[in-house]
Amino acid sequence: MLKVKMIGTGSAFSKRFGNTSALVEFPSGYNLLLDCGHTVPKRLHDLNISLQDIDGIFISHLHADHVGGLEEVALYNKFVLGGRKMDLIVPSSLSDSLWEDCLKAGLHTDGDGLSDYFNAQEVYTSTNVGSIELKIFQTFHVKGMLSFAIGIGDDLFYSADTKFDINLIKMAAESYDTIFHDCQMSAKSPNNVHASIEEMMTLPDEIQLKTYLMHYGDNVDDFDCGEKRGFMEIAEQGWTYIVGGEVNE
Repeated sequence: MLKVKMIGTGSAFSKRFGNTSALVEFPSGYNLLLDCGHTVPKRLHDLNISLQDIDGIFISHLHADHVGGLEEVALYNKFVLGGRKMDLIVPSSLSDSLWEDCLKAGLHTDGDGLSDYFNAQEVYTSTNVGSIELKIFQTFHVKGMLSFAIGIGDDLFYSADTKFDINLIKMAAESYDTIFHDCQMSAKSPNNVHASIEEMMTLPDEIQLKTYLMHYGDNVDDFDCGEKRGFMEIAEQGWTYIVGGEVNE
């Protein structure tokens, strides 16, 4: 059983809900942060979560709303926490670009690479962290950009950012107890870079019943009623979800 605390639940342009990110507590006590966008350090502070309590960070892709907070985390660990290094779990195909294209400009004066700030771990298809297997799945988000979903044990599938991919969702539903999936609250469009609510509503009821929607826009209140989102639940920022239930802490 995993505890999934939603640090933020909003899209890249949301002003109400912060960048989508989740802190997952494993049965072993290991705490893994899923993505670290530019609003995440402030949200962690607001939720009274210390960086000292986070053991690792997984990065799904290189958009700023998923990696923009990493520089602050790296520098805080180095200069405030005495050089503490947390795990940084990165798909192998993203590792070089994460440093060269995203972090080097702000961090190179005090380090030469990810390993100077983190216990960097490259993932090809799967790895074991905190006594649980993590699997990554390539997604289709933005043309020319690599992006990945993550599966944790057999409990949680977390899409990060992806267009609607029925085969990926069916695999997730067969393999994992709970799905957290990004969803823009708009109609289906060839210009979408996330699954739309119109597309998600086509999912069978049995998949909808195990799905939470995240990475939504500030118009999400328009979809409060079930008839507009089927059996899927809206993931709420600051809430802790347990596979099979939830508590508001």
